[in-house]
Amino acid sequence: MSDVRVTYSGLISLALGLLSALTGLIFVLIMTRSISEADLSAWTLIGGLFTYVLIIEPVISYWNIRQVARGGDSGRTAVLSGGLFASVGTVGFVIMAYFVFVGSDTDPEIILYAAALIPLQFLNSTLASVALGWRPHMASYGLVILDLVKIPTALLLVYQLDWGITGVIVSLAISYLVVDVVLAYLVREKLRGKFSVAYLRSWARLSWLPLFERFPTMVMLEVVIFSAITGGAAGLAHWTVALTSSSIAQHASRLVQSLHAKLLGGGSREYLQESLALLLYFALPFMAVSIVFAEPIVHALNPVYAGAVPAARMLAVVALLANLDALFINALRGIEKVDMSTDTSFRRYLRSDLFRLPKMMLAHKFVYWAVLAAGLALLTGVVQDRVDLVVAWSVIALITHVPFTAYFVLLARRRFAPRVDAVRITKYAGATAIVYAPAFLAIPHVLEYDGPLLVLLPALLGLVALTFAAYVLVTYAVDAHTRRLVGAVLGEVLSRTRGGARP
Repeated sequence: MSDVRVTYSGLISLALGLLSALTGLIFVLIMTRSISEADLSAWTLIGGLFTYVLIIEPVISYWNIRQVARGGDSGRTAVLSGGLFASVGTVGFVIMAYFVFVGSDTDPEIILYAAALIPLQFLNSTLASVALGWRPHMASYGLVILDLVKIPTALLLVYQLDWGITGVIVSLAISYLVVDVVLAYLVREKLRGKFSVAYLRSWARLSWLPLFERFPTMVMLEVVIFSAITGGAAGLAHWTVALTSSSIAQHASRLVQSLHAKLLGGGSREYLQESLALLLYFALPFMAVSIVFAEPIVHALNPVYAGAVPAARMLAVVALLANLDALFINALRGIEKVDMSTDTSFRRYLRSDLFRLPKMMLAHKFVYWAVLAAGLALLTGVVQDRVDLVVAWSVIALITHVPFTAYFVLLARRRFAPRVDAVRITKYAGATAIVYAPAFLAIPHVLEYDGPLLVLLPALLGLVALTFAAYVLVTYAVDAHTRRLVGAVLGEVLSRTRGGARP
């Protein structure tokens, strides 16, 4: 059975993810305060092109996670074969970017600079897959290091030297290089095996499955749709700011990333019901933070994007639904054993959850893209303001997400039959309302949006921390599970300070 500690790894991943969210917010703040709206929109479009290239990377990492979680020694094979995929991806990115940016004001050299990020991201994803199958929380170490390195480099290159997008790309390249070295050191034990042609042959034969699964999650066709229908990239900067503002709500899913490895290694199915409660314990207040503090967060990023606040609040609810999706998809993939046999037929794969889940994810994307295209086509003749179109975009994202989350919930109930503790979850929802409703009313009187950034940002972070501490205190008073969780966390901290815990 897998020795992955679900709650332990989940809490470490969450803590590191929140630290990464904070440092990531600072990085985006540097960008929004230092480069023009046109450059930020161009960077958003470049990021969208990255997803089309990186879609081939899961051919390696998807199966590598499953192999490592089951005790396999596929790490070295994954890293070396990933280099070949990175070469193909880099060439593909340059070709696509040339046709997308031809005739635009974007410097062609930017494309070449951005292409240098492709192999570094490929290596990062491959090394992270080794960590996710072995010690899931180690993958989060990389996220924190990435942000801790890119902030000072961005301050120097983007803020001080005014290199613009070039500075952003160079700072990211340096950061990914450092992270890749650190991750390689952390998972070195799993990289000592021999290169296996058998692994590579198996992954190539089954490459259609991870490609099919990752297509709906990695391809950002919505960015292209918005740009094509509205006649340009203007407005994408507001979308980027809205996503950044709502990003704290997304980090709750880090709690459940270790559930996949645990179930792959033979863990009990009862882990799902506890993971659901633990996820909601954090996901509900995180969503509330993204909604309640959306206005000051957007003002901190740049008051120019104040119109993105309604979209940020909508996307916070989308993030809650995405957290639930991640939990149930990880659990369902974790109990699927169709790939344990080397002679499994193609038809059996088509009947498995490894195919059924991405099929529904792809259906969700197609519905989302179709509704978005139709909605924007109708609205562009009536609504002139691009910011209002961004808000409409966020509403469409929410409406089209709901039925597919409901599907994953029903499928998980059929496979696991978990006992949902409605009383416990109601306590968490009630505590969220008790703490964050008054905070929403008090924020305009406590925070000065138009003041200096160095005054607004510390006050904002302090108020976010204070409200979350109040939430923990309320739940500690009314919920025995919270008291046990706090006790376990304190016990783990004490044991680590005494040298008694393993990494």
